[in-house]
Amino acid sequence: VTGLGCGVRCTVKTLYYNFFFFIKCSRNLKFTFYEGKMTTNLSELLIKRIEETKLSKKKSRESLDGIELKIKSLLSRIGPRPKEKSDDELAALLLAKEREHSTTSQTNADERQFMRDMEAIRKKRIILAEYQSKQIELDSLKEDASLLRDQIKVLDSNLDELFTGQRRLRACQMIGCTAQDLIEKKIQIPENRTANVIGKKGSSIKSIESETQVVLDIDRFGLVTITGTEKGVSEASARIELILDSEHEELSLSDKIIVCLLFNKTKRVQDLQSKHNVRLDISRVNNVCKVSGRSAGVAACKEEIMELQNICSSQ
Repeated sequence: VTGLGCGVRCTVKTLYYNFFFFIKCSRNLKFTFYEGKMTTNLSELLIKRIEETKLSKKKSRESLDGIELKIKSLLSRIGPRPKEKSDDELAALLLAKEREHSTTSQTNADERQFMRDMEAIRKKRIILAEYQSKQIELDSLKEDASLLRDQIKVLDSNLDELFTGQRRLRACQMIGCTAQDLIEKKIQIPENRTANVIGKKGSSIKSIESETQVVLDIDRFGLVTITGTEKGVSEASARIELILDSEHEELSLSDKIIVCLLFNKTKRVQDLQSKHNVRLDISRVNNVCKVSGRSAGVAACKEEIMELQNICSSQ
């Protein structure tokens, strides 16, 4: 704990190591943070470090975006690579032309051609020098961009560790268990089912957390991390799998089948719900029956209702 406190005056990286060393060392200790001041201090420290790391990542991302714009602009201006590989090659060519000019007799036409050749070589040297200068700048920008990408990866990794620590702390506060009692499980949620798992204003997540005593986190890619005891994680996982396997289907039914389903105080509805482990919601306003439950149960219940409707229609 002293090491963690001293870590406040250390670098962010050192603090991460101090915190997670503390978490590992605490595996054999009883977490009683929820009873004292340490919970608040540690929780506040985690929140502070998370915000600081997010800010660092934002600045690094902004810097990277700026460099990538410079690279894009430079690539549009750098032009094709000159055929000449080096300035030494052009300098040697220039020297050879001068030597030939000074050692042979020249007509006026030869003199004019010599001047044109010399000017062309000088222009090539200028173009090559400009290209090499831009290439050096481009390489430097690419190196800076690579360093920033690596820095962002490190910050992402640090954030993952901090969020893990935060989840474990919350779970220990909620359950009052030892760190070694905690396990984690990850479930990938399809994009079209994320809202179902979260629920309206997070109602589904809150319900699962409170009823199974776990901590749930969903990232922007739909990956759910469940933290808690083995029993709690198993129960929460089953709840989530149930949500993922659940379907809702609306059936347009005739007046006769609606009456048949609701006959005798909805006994047939109750029988169908019990038999297929589904929920039926019937609206007499627009003659619609909504079937909710696991995929197999919904399909079987739908088939039975449609068969019943065919029987009613034939009578």
